[in-house]
This record gives sequence, structure tokens and C-alpha cells, in this order.
Amino acid sequence: MTDAVSPTPPAAAQPPLTLIEALVPAVGLVVLINLSFYLFGDAGALGPNQIALVVAATLGVGTFHYAPYAVFCWLSPLITIAFAFLGLRMPRLEKQGS
Repeated sequence: MTDAVSPTPPAAAQPPLTLIEALVPAVGLVVLINLSFYLFGDAGALGPNQIALVVAATLGVGTFHYAPYAVFCWLSPLITIAFAFLGLRMPRLEKQGS
């Protein structure tokens, strides 16, 4: 007695997005950016707030699901400040003689 594995049928091709489906992330991003300006004023366009909104809207991920990773948006400026304080930098390349 042999166990024959039946092949799975190929997945059906998905139809292309409609205009409305394609515009939903862009409209969502505009709404979130405007909400950010309303809540935080000019500071809403700076730093981690804006980065989190862009990432959440472009990936199509809800902000609640993105929240655990948002710590990296806040960590990046802190690491930059620490590197500057400690004097860590990339070495400059010497120009070759011309």
C-alpha cells in the first residue's frame, strides 16, 4: 500500500488592484500626517513620529502591530547622540594626489 500525495492545485492569480485599493495607503498616510500636525504642531514632522507613520502606512501594518518595533525609531537618535558624545565617527579618506 503506497501513500500517493496529490499535488496541490496552483494558486489562482490575484486580480490587479483597483484605483481605490491602491490609494488607500497613500490617503491613510496623508490623514496620519495631518493628525500628527494637529496633535503635535510643527514637532509632528520631526523624528520618530514621522518615521513611524511612514513605515506603518507604506507597509500596510497597523500601528498597534508596529508598536514593538517603534522602539528602534526612538533608539536611533539616542545612538547618534551617544556616538557624537563619545567621538566615534567614520574615518575620512585621504584624497589621492592629483
